[in-house]
Amino acid sequence: MFFSIPFCRDITEEDGSNYTVYEIHLNGAVHSTVRYSQLHKLNETIQKRFNTTNLGLFPPKKLFSLSQHEKDERKALLEIYLQTIGQQPEIAKSNLFIDFLVHSQKEFNKLSDSDTVKLTVYQVDGKTISIDITGSDYTPEILQYAAASIGIDSKHHPFFALFLVKQEGHEKHIIRKLQDMECPYLALKSLDDTHSIEIRKSYWDPKFDTILMQHHVSLHMLFIECIRNLEDRWIKPKSETMKGLKQLKTAGLKEQFVKVVRSESLYGYMKLCTGTVNYPNPDVEDEVMVYAGAENY
Repeated sequence: MFFSIPFCRDITEEDGSNYTVYEIHLNGAVHSTVRYSQLHKLNETIQKRFNTTNLGLFPPKKLFSLSQHEKDERKALLEIYLQTIGQQPEIAKSNLFIDFLVHSQKEFNKLSDSDTVKLTVYQVDGKTISIDITGSDYTPEILQYAAASIGIDSKHHPFFALFLVKQEGHEKHIIRKLQDMECPYLALKSLDDTHSIEIRKSYWDPKFDTILMQHHVSLHMLFIECIRNLEDRWIKPKSETMKGLKQLKTAGLKEQFVKVVRSESLYGYMKLCTGTVNYPNPDVEDEVMVYAGAENY
């Protein structure tokens, strides 16, 4: 996970008191705003709980009001501090830090634990899962609800995740994986209606497919994801292979279909974007696709 603090701003209360809040972004999206005092308390608790000296300099308290230059300097140091935490799994995945982020996101969005809202989670074939959630339901709970509602074996839940996706034309682009300390409803709330939440497999290494293929629902999830990747041209089999895949799909032979798709060189990779280049020949444009994936499959 990657943290940034691109903005800070001053807040003035009705009684005339004022303070500065820092806008925390998680993986490029706004997550919450927090006060310096909240981060200071977090740091003190982390130091006691983990006895670590690897978090770098936490900006000290000041007796007097800060100048704009000092506010910007403090913002930069707080950003580095959170980024350093994000690189230390023992702290970043601890209940202490997750609870801090969960509380700050709910406070920022004025969502209480008792509030009930409806969330729609999409499967990759466009079918929907409607879930009634509360303010205390975060990504792990909602993933479990969604996976259970479509019959995914509980042993296979860890192989799936919730993703934020954006519809652009006929193609959906994966924006990012939702983190444990996020409320998917709140992550979606601030975005336009071209965005949605999808449940799909969450691993890079295709060897885990063989585990999922042992259960008919998990196999179906792989099957519809393969179809989607072919339709979105993440994978480009030869025409003869495509002809065979169409026959397998028509016959409902899902396992054989998935096995053929798995043999393609780009299977298991995630397409990030598509572009064109005119190098080395400026008069000819070629399509270029950028993918992400693990090495040494």
